[in-house]
Amino acid sequence: MKRVWWILSLTFIIIMAWIVWHMMILTPNPGIWTGNSVSWSLPIVTVSTWSAWYYPLSSTTARAEYKKFGQYIDNKFYIGKEQIFPNKFIWYHVWSDFEIFSGESAVDVPVYAIGAWKIIFVWKVSGYGGLILERLGTWDLTALYGHIRLSSVSSSVGDFVAAWNQIAVLGSAFSPEAGWERKHLHLGIYKWADLYFKGYENTLAQLQQRWIDPLIFLQQHTAFDISQKK
Repeated sequence: MKRVWWILSLTFIIIMAWIVWHMMILTPNPGIWTGNSVSWSLPIVTVSTWSAWYYPLSSTTARAEYKKFGQYIDNKFYIGKEQIFPNKFIWYHVWSDFEIFSGESAVDVPVYAIGAWKIIFVWKVSGYGGLILERLGTWDLTALYGHIRLSSVSSSVGDFVAAWNQIAVLGSAFSPEAGWERKHLHLGIYKWADLYFKGYENTLAQLQQRWIDPLIFLQQHTAFDISQKK
């Protein structure tokens, strides 16, 4: 009798764990306002959508980086570069800056989600122009995409996105869209799922406590270029 009871108990625990797991993965959007009502939708879940990682721009690793993750920036850095950097920010750079290729200055440059999960912020922020924050699944990490054109963003706060989904295009150079900066992507990955907008940290300890090198993270997780989309 005890053996039967233990088998039934174990079966019940397995079933409940399965139900909870599916509830976590298939949690519906908080709601998308359609004008007269709130519509609900479920994310499309596939193995490649939720487990793969992608670079945020086409040919990301071939692009120049004028400012690298963890680089210490002081006023000397800007000497002779005033046309490229009209705004001078100093301290430890917490992102990777991915520049545009020649020929991309006058065309839309798509920005793709590096991983799958939920949008937690879409708006303009001083110094960035348009900015998106995406919580990266259950990793307790957040991806930050800066200098994007807000009018190109189709997702709202609370929406789920899949890795490789286009989430925006880059803002035009030296315009409000790009925070009066050059046309490029500011990509950051920071720990936890709060709203955090710093582009620089005062000390190396603060940098290491809060931020992860996005390029190394994507390389370590065998990220795909968008041309390799599965």
